[in-house]
Amino acid sequence: MKNALYLLFLCLAVHCSTAPVIKQQPLPTDSLAAIPVNDADQLVYSRNGVVLTAMMAGEDRIQLEYKTRRDTSIQRFSFPYLLYTGVAFPHQGIAILNDNAYSTASCYMIGDSILLLPLINHIPNGLSLYVINLHTRQILADDYRTGLPQVWINAQNNTFMIADSRQLYNDSSYVYPLYACAIKENVVEKNYSSNISFPLAADAEVAKTIKVARKVLQ
Repeated sequence: MKNALYLLFLCLAVHCSTAPVIKQQPLPTDSLAAIPVNDADQLVYSRNGVVLTAMMAGEDRIQLEYKTRRDTSIQRFSFPYLLYTGVAFPHQGIAILNDNAYSTASCYMIGDSILLLPLINHIPNGLSLYVINLHTRQILADDYRTGLPQVWINAQNNTFMIADSRQLYNDSSYVYPLYACAIKENVVEKNYSSNISFPLAADAEVAKTIKVARKVLQ
């Protein structure tokens, strides 16, 4: 009887001390935005057969680890980034225009090779856009700076809009010069388009930016 009770107590003790099994959830494959991670200086992108992780490597380099549909193994590529301010990757650095709406993302892929990666620089609300061909490991554009909070992209034709730093006009409004960009034969073409202005109290107002971006990127 004593032996039976001893075995019963032993089984209960083992059962209570065993850590619960946590089921790991697979990463979503249709997410445009950064998947939340523990490290603030890291983003994970997964969509249309492309899986990519970007992270800081020290204080002056960005490390990319990725696998596209063409790759049979994980690829690694790094490049210098000297404007690190403590947080490198904005959660909503990309604004994507669709038919009658828009969405935000941390980065954007054109096909399975061209990466548009905005990074936070030392200018308040400023971003530095890097355009990278993942297959050739070639940086097509580095430090394309934009004064607006997002890089705006037309999802239909993959053109994108950036802005110069704002300028104060008549002490009543901010004016941003706008540029339309397109990638042709592995070259980024950047052309001045127009200006956008905002009252001081409504700087970079989204509704107006959407309207102007549609015209610039049509």
